[in-house]
Amino acid sequence: AVVSTQSTGDCVAVTYNKADKNCYPKNKRNGDQVIAYSDVVSVNMMCLSANRGEMGRCTKEGIRFTDSVFETAPNIATFDLCVARCANLDGCEAVSYDTNSRTCEAHNKRLGGSRTTQSGWKSLNIYCQGLQHF
Repeated sequence: AVVSTQSTGDCVAVTYNKADKNCYPKNKRNGDQVIAYSDVVSVNMMCLSANRGEMGRCTKEGIRFTDSVFETAPNIATFDLCVARCANLDGCEAVSYDTNSRTCEAHNKRLGGSRTTQSGWKSLNIYCQGLQHF
């Protein structure tokens, strides 16, 4: 059922209802709201794309992407959560994460507008991991 929804032009996510065994295409990656239901499973289509590279290969340690930040989020516990946040944020193509302050920066350019060497920072182009839209 999920594969057939990929051909729906504006489908960016799907919800599967276990009770009626139907798959519903969605036009918003994260829906209007997040609600926990035991009989419903939702997936962002971006997450279904092939993983191109492992996190370690894609991560640039000691590098901070600059000149393309469009959103900054404080208090993001881990780099993985920063990457997941970007994957679900429209227009986000890369992240930079400060491991000391736990600041997550979302970038609208795959490798930032430029980059600097900074201790404690990690940066990642989400496309390296295959986290692109269908």
